[in-house]
Amino acid sequence: MALAPPEKKVLVSWILIACIAIGLTLFLDLRPEPPYITSESCKVMPRPPEDKSWECFISHYNLDEVEAKAAAGDADMQIVLGDAYHYGEVVKADDTEAMKWYRKAADSIGLKDWEAKEATIRIAHLYETGTRNIRDYQEASKWYQRAAERDGTSDSYLFLAHLYEKGGPGLLQDYAEAYFWYSLAILAPYSNTEKYLKERAAVAPTLSFEQRTSIDKRVGEWLKAHPATAAAKH
Repeated sequence: MALAPPEKKVLVSWILIACIAIGLTLFLDLRPEPPYITSESCKVMPRPPEDKSWECFISHYNLDEVEAKAAAGDADMQIVLGDAYHYGEVVKADDTEAMKWYRKAADSIGLKDWEAKEATIRIAHLYETGTRNIRDYQEASKWYQRAAERDGTSDSYLFLAHLYEKGGPGLLQDYAEAYFWYSLAILAPYSNTEKYLKERAAVAPTLSFEQRTSIDKRVGEWLKAHPATAAAKH
């Protein structure tokens, strides 16, 4: 029995809709998945193994979502995107771009304590280890000190001690400063006291008794101004 012209039109319309739906489904299924960023906290920011204040974790993030959230002001995702650019994870390695996102995270309003610390210490780390156009030990020391003032854990102090002990672009070698930061690392939470004592002992002979005495006094003043460090060890 032949279909009337109106019925034919309806049937053709349904066939066309079905074909479009099938084509769209196939397109979505065949479309490549968006790239994912793998964030390894231990790789990004190595910490002393005895420091139990942090956990090593691996997270996976959809790049499109990370970029959208970072652009919208999500500090956590700005840090993740900065890591991706620093290590060339999914995107092309670019320390200038990494620094841009770390700085955005550090400047965010209402940061959680850990976000503020992670953004701050990453900026310092990038100034210390980044490409030539970024590397600046003077700036690294400033940002490490900000992290040290914020949390008072051994990693921040130790990074500063190592930085001053070796010196580098924009920062003169300074054994007195190294001795000071080693002294604080020894007193910090989760400190590997024996190891840090040995490291401090390596620079001690370069200083006079008077210099070391003066530094010890400065350490005491720091502890009074930053009681969290003192409370953690006493």
